[in-house]
Amino acid sequence: MEYDKLMGNFKKALNYSIDDNDQKNLNDIILSYIAKKEEKRKNEARLASIESQTSNNMRLRDGRIYNVESIKDPIIHKGKGKPLSKRLKASNEENSKVNSRKILKVNNGNEVEVTGERKCRLYQEIRHYAPKCLNKGFNKEN
Repeated sequence: MEYDKLMGNFKKALNYSIDDNDQKNLNDIILSYIAKKEEKRKNEARLASIESQTSNNMRLRDGRIYNVESIKDPIIHKGKGKPLSKRLKASNEENSKVNSRKILKVNNGNEVEVTGERKCRLYQEIRHYAPKCLNKGFNKEN
């Protein structure tokens, strides 16, 4: 922008108007210029508002125009907190937790199916634990 040239020209005009005692004429010229520019900007703003109301277009200050109908909600929703798991399973791992718990274990020659439920370690019975075992006081062989 040529601000320095513009201010130099304005200073010359101001000095000439002071020398000729004609400040009123210079003031009228400046005010008429300001009035023309304000009227032009008001008309542009009116046209922009009418255009945006009729065509659903929105004009940004930098000149870009968007259609309001085409703007949609974001597709991805990011929840709060820590992500559940980012670990990728290996090719030899099972996909489901239920299948991975049903593994056959061999204990003293006997195959025992392990399920998701906890077992008593003394008697291998489901639905109770060793500390609360009903047969805790008795020998395992009896």
